[in-house]
Amino acid sequence: MKPKAYHNTPPNSFVVYFLTSTDQVKTINTALNSHDYTIVLVKNGRLRLKVNKVFIVIKKGEALILPINGYGTIVKPTGKLFAAVLSFKTAFIFQSVKYQESIPLFLFLMLKPFSRVKIDEKQAELLVSLFKYLRKNQVKKYFPKLHQHIISITFQLILLILYQLYSHPDESKVLSSPQNKKLVLQFFHLVHANFKKEHRVKFYADKLYITTDHLYKTIKKVTGKSPINFIHLYLIREASILLIEGNTIKQISNHLGFKSPSLFGKFFKRHTGYTPSHYQQTKNQ
Repeated sequence: MKPKAYHNTPPNSFVVYFLTSTDQVKTINTALNSHDYTIVLVKNGRLRLKVNKVFIVIKKGEALILPINGYGTIVKPTGKLFAAVLSFKTAFIFQSVKYQESIPLFLFLMLKPFSRVKIDEKQAELLVSLFKYLRKNQVKKYFPKLHQHIISITFQLILLILYQLYSHPDESKVLSSPQNKKLVLQFFHLVHANFKKEHRVKFYADKLYITTDHLYKTIKKVTGKSPINFIHLYLIREASILLIEGNTIKQISNHLGFKSPSLFGKFFKRHTGYTPSHYQQTKNQ
């Protein structure tokens, strides 16, 4: 039996919330755990989040990106709160960030560890207005080509602003080689499309017509992580969401290409510190 339908991801897979009261927390936490990435911007008040067992407070004039391995929940909003939350799936990134000049933005989002960044009032106003545009269009199931292009540009503008706020002088060196950029992006595309069935680095190297050694060195040089790290990231994220949705360990094990539920359980615990059943119970409380 297949797991519950979740990941036939639509082309525009994103959701925007504006958090102003504690009543919205449960709904927003569901979005945080069903999407791959989240951007949180606090314009007023403060938010307390739990991210990968670490508590983080985001205050007025701060933003935070939760990357693909950042499991976050809002614990406590305080003060006269206004926070903007944008959650989206990897498929939305692939559709929106298609142009050569946007590859650094894509890599920045894929690789940035979670950390806060300061934003001034003008930057906050601009980001909120861009979030509002995306929110206005998130419920539409079909976008004409031009309209879709505008949404992609809006999303890229959000990334560009955050990229500028987060960036450091040494980041440009890592992204300087067009060949490296192209290879890393192709690798991410392949992993996104095949990680449920193919867990071996050799499969991806063969698809790219390069040796596993060359793939390892390039990915490591550009990202600081090995190819297998990213394959495992995708597997853990997918497994986490399917567990939250109530699928059985056997279903998830089969869906993600593991030879047995036992092997899946050992893999999941090694990477998260939880057994699948414990994780499922904790998240569904």
